[in-house]
Amino acid sequence: MERQNRLHHLNYPIPIAYHLARSWQQAWVGNRCYNPHLDDLLLLVEHPSVYTLGRGADAHFLKPEAYRTGWAIHRVER
Repeated sequence: MERQNRLHHLNYPIPIAYHLARSWQQAWVGNRCYNPHLDDLLLLVEHPSVYTLGRGADAHFLKPEAYRTGWAIHRVER
């Protein structure tokens, strides 16, 4: 039986913290890995400006000006 692809979207109307948006995304991916028959989801959110550091990045890659912006710095697994 062929899977019928359906797309749902979640458009959160106000800016939210990056870590909250990221946790929603990670939870959906986890659910999707556990149950591949779940529908697709497009998650549209706005969060304050942040710096993300991937697996190969180190905090010394950021220029000193980055620390004066007040933006949060987050480690991500990408």
